Amino acid sequence: MKASIIIPSLNSPMIDRTLASLRAQEGLEEVLEILVIGKDEPGLVEEDERVRLVDTGQPITCGEARNWGLERARGELILFIDSDCVAMPSWLLEHQRAHASGHAIAGGAVVPEGEDYWALVYNLTRHHEDIPGSPPRPRLSVPGLNFSFERRVVDAVGTYDLSYRSAEDLDWMARAIEAGFQPYFWPAAVVRHFPNRHALQKVWWEISRGGYYSRLVRLAHPRSLS
Repeated sequence: MKASIIIPSLNSPMIDRTLASLRAQEGLEEVLEILVIGKDEPGLVEEDERVRLVDTGQPITCGEARNWGLERARGELILFIDSDCVAMPSWLLEHQRAHASGHAIAGGAVVPEGEDYWALVYNLTRHHEDIPGSPPRPRLSVPGLNFSFERRVVDAVGTYDLSYRSAEDLDWMARAIEAGFQPYFWPAAVVRHFPNRHALQKVWWEISRGGYYSRLVRLAHPRSLS
């Protein structure tokens, strides 16, 4: 399946590293487009025949950016990666292998990098179940910063529900399960994650907000997320 890669980015200081890792992918010829959705005031997005910056004009949330990308993507396979991630060279091929194995939604592993203590704490708190070496298996959700799905899933499930200011990935995957699509963890599709969370207050805010909205999502989908 020809692929579209969508990257939400709000002036990411390392989007050039993300894009460099994607340009170095094995099987890059299968990628129709790499869409960077958001803002790039540092001017780090170098456009070419595949890479395109979709300037949203003003800052928007990650969920909004992904919806913008879904409305524009042309591929039958859609991959999400965040602008603070670096993909391993076989990342694309492994996602394709997951879908060739019959999984309509596949999430990959996350190497929890940390430039300092609090960045590493945040990473391990969010992704301790997603590290390389974790077993491949069906899951209720997979990492939102590293997952792929087939166009037919979007046709059935729709786009992100923007009433959730966090945990919108969990809501989307719950709706996918209810539509008959089971997320599958495929640990061979690996990204390194470098979160910009360098203080206790920032980590606490992100984790507490995520917990609040995750609870709302689980209350809204008690059968699919139990």
